[in-house]
Amino acid sequence: MESIKVLLVEKDKFWINTLHEAFKREKDIALVDTVFSKESAIESAQNQPVDIVLMDIDLAGSYNEGMETIKLISSMSGIKIIVLTNATNKGIILESIACGAMNLIHKMNVKDIVSAIRESHMNKASIHSDCAEVIRNELKNKKRLSNLSQVEREVYILNEAGLNKSQIAAALHKSSFTIKNQLKTIRHKLVE
Repeated sequence: MESIKVLLVEKDKFWINTLHEAFKREKDIALVDTVFSKESAIESAQNQPVDIVLMDIDLAGSYNEGMETIKLISSMSGIKIIVLTNATNKGIILESIACGAMNLIHKMNVKDIVSAIRESHMNKASIHSDCAEVIRNELKNKKRLSNLSQVEREVYILNEAGLNKSQIAAALHKSSFTIKNQLKTIRHKLVE
């Protein structure tokens, strides 16, 4: 039986050691390389057989760097990416999946990481509970948002981004009173 070849992209020594120890116990998983940056991850994935990339999303303190790495590596034939993170932020989860990650798992779930490697390798990856609820809520939200008019969607998006009524009114060239009424209508429509 051939081992699943895993490339680990991680900079934290604690997690590197923890994952190395976990993989030593698994006969069907072979850690082929451990790298620390976007450049070395891409180079390693291009220069040796790799089935799964297990990747810390916060490369060099930049989620953008991690997202770019996901896009580049996921475009390589047959390589699947599982994102490791300490954060379960909605934006990070959704963007990771949109960029090509097969799954996202909190680093504390080492046993689940091993299972996710096997599932991903067999193209049977179930969405881990660390991100399933966020994705489920996002899909429900998209369905509810379809009840909103284009103008109401713009107001909703600005409100979700943290803008208050006055800021939304200024951005959309409307009165605060109009925005207040639209937010009330939006809340009513989204609860239905």
